[in-house]
Amino acid sequence: MGAVLLFDGKATVEQHELFKKIFPDGQLLNLAEFLTARSQPDYWQRFVAGNWTAKKLAAVYELQKEHNVLYSDSDVLIFQRPDEIIKAIEQGHSAYLFDQIGYTLDPWLATRAKQLDIPVTNQFNAGLVFVPKGEMKGPLVEAILSDWQPSFNSHHAEQTLFSILLNPREARALPQERYVLSWQGVWIFEKDLDCRQIVGRHYIGPLRHRMYLTAYPFIVKQIQAQSTR
Repeated sequence: MGAVLLFDGKATVEQHELFKKIFPDGQLLNLAEFLTARSQPDYWQRFVAGNWTAKKLAAVYELQKEHNVLYSDSDVLIFQRPDEIIKAIEQGHSAYLFDQIGYTLDPWLATRAKQLDIPVTNQFNAGLVFVPKGEMKGPLVEAILSDWQPSFNSHHAEQTLFSILLNPREARALPQERYVLSWQGVWIFEKDLDCRQIVGRHYIGPLRHRMYLTAYPFIVKQIQAQSTR
């Protein structure tokens, strides 16, 4: 299928042209239209409608029905060959970005997972995830969400559900020293991580300035160096 960019809004003509230049065989799709075209159960629609980040999970869930899916947030950058991800694709097991800090689990979903004897981790980060084809099972979604109501919603519902659906007993965390989720460099006067020493990084909100000040210039230099060889 190639690269798919799901745009939560309307892409401009210039954005379409740039995307096609980089990914000639890729697809740039409107996220709302993509989801509307799928037939989704009422409980799934309730969850998506009641959680502003759930559209991402819904899109990954739909795509993985027919394809292997390597999902990346727009603030995740890769600086070197991602050998661990390539190995996960070859071996057919899911892989995810490890959150060494940990996040707060959604209490309702965590309780439901415990009732279903499904392990839950608070060190899963959905910014960079490989999902093998068919890994997320429809019956499991129904078992978890059949009686879910918007009043149960929390900020962490989407990420908690994502981790539950990824077959936690088989999913493997990417090595945290190579695929980094860290607060280092949050202050402008603080020394930032060296892009040459890591494979990739998730530039979460408080670190977005480092993505523009350090990471993008590093990648541009890499591209320029390759083009002159």
